[in-house]
Amino acid sequence: MQTAGVSTSCSQYPFAGILRANDSKDREGVGAVKREFSIRLTPEDDGRWTAEVPALPGCVTWGETKEQALERIKEAVELYLEVLAEEGRPIPEDRSDYARIEVAL
Repeated sequence: MQTAGVSTSCSQYPFAGILRANDSKDREGVGAVKREFSIRLTPEDDGRWTAEVPALPGCVTWGETKEQALERIKEAVELYLEVLAEEGRPIPEDRSDYARIEVAL
């Protein structure tokens, strides 16, 4: 899928997360159902940010900034959920749980 000259992938398979982002089943807000999904943001060596949704396998995009990556992943989630609805498939539960650990080097 192409969005404003940006390649966004939402194929149906594997990933991981940290931030919370709201998404809506209905873009116009009429009878919208709100869901939250964990988003994993990863800084890349070239300065860009990759955003992934662990609960929606294969739903990944990127942005020049963290904010842009979040904007794009929200759109990608909305489109992913539209496809699930069109195919009559259920929306996966986000069961992500993240913790940080400290290790000695």
